Amino acid sequence: MSYVLQYYASIISNLNKNTKIMRKFRTFNYRSGFYLLAAVLGITALTVSLVAVPGSSGKVFAYGEVTPRSIEMSDSTINATGASYQVQFTTASSVQSVVVDFCAESPLYQDTCSNVSGLSAASAGFTAGTGTTGWSITASADHVDVHGAAATGAVSFTLTNITNPDTPGTFYARIYDYTANPDDYTSPAAPGTVADFGGIALSAANSIGVTARVQEELTFCVSGATFTGNACAGMTTPDLTIGHGSPTKILDSTAIDTAPAYMQTSTNAQGGVAIRMKNSNACGGLSDDSGATCNIPPAGASPVTFAAGTADYGLTVASSTGGTGTVSPTAPYDTAGQYAMDNTSSPDNITTTYGSQIASCAGAVSNVDNTLTFAATASNTTPAGIYTANMGLVATGTF
Repeated sequence: MSYVLQYYASIISNLNKNTKIMRKFRTFNYRSGFYLLAAVLGITALTVSLVAVPGSSGKVFAYGEVTPRSIEMSDSTINATGASYQVQFTTASSVQSVVVDFCAESPLYQDTCSNVSGLSAASAGFTAGTGTTGWSITASADHVDVHGAAATGAVSFTLTNITNPDTPGTFYARIYDYTANPDDYTSPAAPGTVADFGGIALSAANSIGVTARVQEELTFCVSGATFTGNACAGMTTPDLTIGHGSPTKILDSTAIDTAPAYMQTSTNAQGGVAIRMKNSNACGGLSDDSGATCNIPPAGASPVTFAAGTADYGLTVASSTGGTGTVSPTAPYDTAGQYAMDNTSSPDNITTTYGSQIASCAGAVSNVDNTLTFAATASNTTPAGIYTANMGLVATGTF
């Protein structure tokens, strides 16, 4: 405006030199100049309140822009259900309603907007954020309307339980806000009296399918010597001789003799492992006639303390050491200093098909060691001979 006034002032100053011209110009100065100034000011005021939208074929709309603005998706996978969309923007007006419209073609005001294939906000929920405490939601398949008390400046809220598009690619959201509650939104083509507007591009994508196969594993080994490491390192053949003396070990009535064996267990069986023992002798003890009779009999189904001079044969299992997890002795083999050799329990004992359980674990274990101590003694009347038994151990995992 100052430039216009200076312009007319300079004209008037020059015209003062010519009285005749001055008289003619006074009419222009007080009448035409007034109208010219009014026209300039009117045009200036008019251009301030109108906004031209790119891509709108020259149409001009009177609204502000919500900026900055964003919609953050909790899951962009196609066909995902229960996704959350966090909406954030800053409004230029004091608003009481917000419409979020989902479009397949464009984020621009009043452009063509058809439903996004597969996307549904029909069951959408609402979680309040900045400026939207106490607001509520009206949900439709292709848009949502949230509304409440007036909010100004930064606004945020979360739309929950959205079903994502069923096709990978870009889709769009349009944010309309209104000073009234309820608003007069009808459709993307007739959004009503919009106070502020903003468009956002979103994207749905295929998920990355990852497959890894872990096989069932069970490693169980028995050794005559202690293991020197994991994975059965240091294992030897468990060929035990129970007795005392040198160079030949003798079993007699003067002592209770023992011999150790060792087992190591590893498995990823989440249900654990049961370890069972079976005696090759049908009589369950030590036999000198291939199992027909056991003149050194099994100790039985209860742990007992052996006495020298009373013929007996039994086992005790120590608690596990090392590794990860625990393999625990099972009764009656779990009492230190006492021995058992169950040949009577039903349905399973050391003489049945599946043997007698001696230890177990409740879940996966790795490189866990247990010591098995076999004990025997003879009586004064035990017949001379070579007494043997083959003790088979089986570990069964529950996967």
